[in-house]
Amino acid sequence: MNFSKLTSNLVLASLLLPVAVMNILSGIVALVWLVVLKEWAFVLICLTMMPFALFWFRVGILLQGLVLLPIVMLAGFLNDRMGKPFVAGTFSADFLFHLVGQIGSSAVVTALCLLVLRIATEMTEGLRMFTPALIASYSVATLPILWIAQNLIDFMLGLVLQWAYFLAIIAILFFSASFTDAAVLFCAVMLIGSIVNASIAGAFRL
Repeated sequence: MNFSKLTSNLVLASLLLPVAVMNILSGIVALVWLVVLKEWAFVLICLTMMPFALFWFRVGILLQGLVLLPIVMLAGFLNDRMGKPFVAGTFSADFLFHLVGQIGSSAVVTALCLLVLRIATEMTEGLRMFTPALIASYSVATLPILWIAQNLIDFMLGLVLQWAYFLAIIAILFFSASFTDAAVLFCAVMLIGSIVNASIAGAFRL
C-alpha cells in the first residue's frame, strides 16, 4: 500500500470513528437515558418525527430538482458548446454543476436537521433531559436520511451531515452556544463539505 493511499485511509478512519460512536450513543445510550428519566413523551415525539423527517427529505429533494433544473441545463449547454468543461479562472462548469448540486442537497438536509435541533432545544432547555434529548435528536434527524434514503445521497454528503450535527451538539453542550451559533456552525460545515465534495468529484481544475 502506498503512502498516499495509507494516509487517505487514516484520514477517513479518523472522520468515521467519532460519528460511529455518536451513532451508537444517539441510537442506544440516549434512548435508554430518556427511558430511565421516564421521559416517555419525548421518546414518543422522537419516534413520530422520523417519518416526518423522511417525508420532508423526499419532498425537499423533489423541490431541489425542480429549482436546479435550469442550472443543470445551462451547465450541460456550456459543456456541449465548448466541447469540454467551460473554464472561467480556476472554476470549471463541471465544478459549478457539482457544487450547485451539493449545495442544493445540503440545503435540504440542513433545513431538516436544524428544525429537529430547534425542536429539541426549545422543548428541553433547562430540563434534566436536555443532554440525552440533544443526543437523541441526532438519530431523529440523520437516520431517515442516511438509512432509508441512502440511495439518494452520496457517502461524503452523509459523512459531512453527521459531522455538522455532531459539532453543533458539542458546541451547545460544552461551549454553551446558542441555537443560532450552532446553526451557523452547522451551515459552515455543510458549505465547506459541499465545496470539498464537488472538488473530489473531479470537476475542479487547478
